Amino acid sequence: MRTVVLQQQGLLINRKRVQRLMRLMRLEGMAPGPNASRPHMEHPRFPYLLRHLEVVRPDQVWASDINTDQGAQYTAIEWVAVLLAHEVRVSMDGKGRWMDNVFVERLWRSLKYEAVYPRAYADVHEAWAGIRWWLHFYNHQRPHQALGYQTPMHVYRTGPDALAA
Repeated sequence: MRTVVLQQQGLLINRKRVQRLMRLMRLEGMAPGPNASRPHMEHPRFPYLLRHLEVVRPDQVWASDINTDQGAQYTAIEWVAVLLAHEVRVSMDGKGRWMDNVFVERLWRSLKYEAVYPRAYADVHEAWAGIRWWLHFYNHQRPHQALGYQTPMHVYRTGPDALAA
C-alpha cells in the first residue's frame, strides 16, 4: 500500500525498495491480537440473513463490527432493543462466514492501528477530530487494493460497475 501511495505521488519506487527502507528505519506493521469475542449464553441469537442474497447496490446491506459474531456486546438486550426499535433486520455471522465482514473488520483494524494506537490524544475532542480526519482520508483519498486502487467514495458514487473498468 505504501508503495502505491508513493508511486501516485510521482516517485519511481517499487515494493522491494519500500520494504528495504522500512527495514532500515526499523518500521514494521502492527499485528492485531487474538479475537476476544465470546457469545453470552443468555443473549439472543439471530439467523444469518445473507446466505443467498446478492448484494448489488450501495446501502443494500450494512455491516458493523462490535464483536458482531454473536459476541456479548452485540447481543446485549439494550443494543438489540435499539436495533429492533429502528426496524433493523439483524443478521449474525455463522461459522465460516468471515468473508461477509472482512471489509468492516479491515476498516476497524486500520483505524485502530493507524489513527488510535499510535496517537496520544489529549482528550476525547482531540480523538474525535483525529478519527474524523482519518475516516475522511480513508474514504476520499486512500487508494484500496481491493477496489482496484480506487477510493471507497469513488466506488460508492460511481457504483460497483466502476470496479470492472
